[in-house]
Amino acid sequence: MTYTTDKDFELFKRECNKHINLFGLSDWNYVFYHSDLSNIEDLEDANAVNTTYYKAKTAVLRLNMTFNELDKTKKQMIIDIAKHEVLHILLSNLSTMAFSRSIDAEIYNSEEHAVINRLQKAFEK
Repeated sequence: MTYTTDKDFELFKRECNKHINLFGLSDWNYVFYHSDLSNIEDLEDANAVNTTYYKAKTAVLRLNMTFNELDKTKKQMIIDIAKHEVLHILLSNLSTMAFSRSIDAEIYNSEEHAVINRLQKAFEK
């Protein structure tokens, strides 16, 4: 087991913010926590987790205080984890719509194009 430090948490926040800006997701509100996820059912093995609140446009990103195993250097894992969590936010509106009974094809198509436009802008940078 490897522990994440305050310095690791700062790296996580910095990398999340880098990708938030890259993908043009600054219209969301963000809350960051350095949390012990081991006591949360279904999250005990997670290195990080995010929770999004569609109507409030708020995302909560949590870096676990422990990693069970390292596939790479800890620094590279944190960088990759931050990118992964931000990509969840990029797709969160589509995910929410996929489970909604009140979203029609036109609204879904509009959100799909919003994601495509964000990705195109990111690739231009």
